[in-house]
Amino acid sequence: MSLSVICIRPLAVLLLTSVVLFGQLSGVNQNVSRNSTVQPDEATFSVSVNTSSETTLETLLGILQKAGISAADLVSQGINSSYSYNQGPPVENYYTFGFTVAPSRMQDVAGKLNEIRQNLPEGVAQLQFSATLSASQKAVNDARLRLLPDLIAEARQRAEVLARLSGLNLGAIESISDFTNPYYGYGPYSSQGFVQTFSVSISFGPQCTQAKHSAGPHVRQLSSVWL
Repeated sequence: MSLSVICIRPLAVLLLTSVVLFGQLSGVNQNVSRNSTVQPDEATFSVSVNTSSETTLETLLGILQKAGISAADLVSQGINSSYSYNQGPPVENYYTFGFTVAPSRMQDVAGKLNEIRQNLPEGVAQLQFSATLSASQKAVNDARLRLLPDLIAEARQRAEVLARLSGLNLGAIESISDFTNPYYGYGPYSSQGFVQTFSVSISFGPQCTQAKHSAGPHVRQLSSVWL
């Protein structure tokens, strides 16, 4: 009876994962995701103001500073001139601003802006604003770094179970990637971007081990087997 060296790669059981199959099993690919609420650290305001043509930007900034908004807070997004609705005089200036403050200042700034809106100063025809809480990219990235070790550990644990059920010995990591997306499902804050989905995708290769099996009357003896 002759001896030969062959490589056996059994089919894997599909269990909450994807196993890459291209004719032969090349390893185990495991994806793990987790939803996590990121604490909002920004209050973003959008302000639009209609003023008379004689009202300068400097005058407007002085008015807004009464709401506790410094000139450094404000970022001008555009200054346009437009006619009134009857297409006649007077000409008005239209200003839009966007700025962020700490969430602890949101209620105070909104209250002062609303006071200006209800008691428009001379030269200001209209003031509108909106405010939303949000998590900055830094806050999202900090949460990602905290969760990554747990996600990687969970991916390895699941891959080891799949490998064992498939007759494989889990090998080294061949590739790894992670990504973050806003969660658009149901629940509080989900539509405001506070909930993020953090995911990792890891590919593990098979481990080659030496094994010997007794040869039956119709089975060749194996001297090298991929488990």
